[in-house]
Amino acid sequence: GKIPSAAEALQILELKGMSWQNVVACTAVLATGTVPTLAEVELEGYGSSPDQWSSGKEARKMGWSSMTTYLKAKDAEGYRNMLLKGAHRMASNPVYGTAAAQMMLFISKLSKMTFDQGMPHLFLCYCEEHVETHKGKGLASASNPLDAGVLTETVLAEKNKSRDIDSKMEKVLEQMEQQNMSLTNSLKSRMGEVNALASKVALLEKSMSNGTGAIGGGKPPSNDNSCSYCRSPDHFICDCPKKAENDERRKKDLAASGASI
Repeated sequence: GKIPSAAEALQILELKGMSWQNVVACTAVLATGTVPTLAEVELEGYGSSPDQWSSGKEARKMGWSSMTTYLKAKDAEGYRNMLLKGAHRMASNPVYGTAAAQMMLFISKLSKMTFDQGMPHLFLCYCEEHVETHKGKGLASASNPLDAGVLTETVLAEKNKSRDIDSKMEKVLEQMEQQNMSLTNSLKSRMGEVNALASKVALLEKSMSNGTGAIGGGKPPSNDNSCSYCRSPDHFICDCPKKAENDERRKKDLAASGASI
């Protein structure tokens, strides 16, 4: 990094809405969560990478967490907490009051688009791309700490993809529901047929148990209860002599035809 000239410092102030020292402080918080002293800011300069600072190298040796740590662990919640702590530390230093306010706005707006929508991983995705896009230059601008272009490429693109997936899943579920309804209706129809058959069987069993299912309804032969073969009131078909004669004749005819062959 370098120390900006007076003209460059003014341009940074207009673009970022804060002094270049505040921008460097935001850059440090985004990368490591730590708030640099003014002396360290003056030493490292504007546009530098906190990972390459002496303090950054020392932090890695000590095993302190940084953005890289949370990216590897895919821990969006942990990274957001790191930023919140950094913002609070900046707020406790009057020199970094503007940086603290903008950082809190950054966290709040991005959280609403990610955590509040049930997509915390997009918080981390956005921040990774933001830091890559604005290397050593803190937040996006004075008017909006978030970068609209980065938002479109990360958060909004992922949300659109998720909506497409949700839409496809809804169609699949709808088709499955229709198939289930069709199967249910078919089963109901089959069950209706089975129940109807069961009812007929039950009625037949009841009829047989009451004697009403026997030949002649369980009553003796009469004019109203005659043989179903010859209509004689003296007997039923099982004792019908005419049927017996006819059956015997058929047997002889069959035997004769077989012999002639």
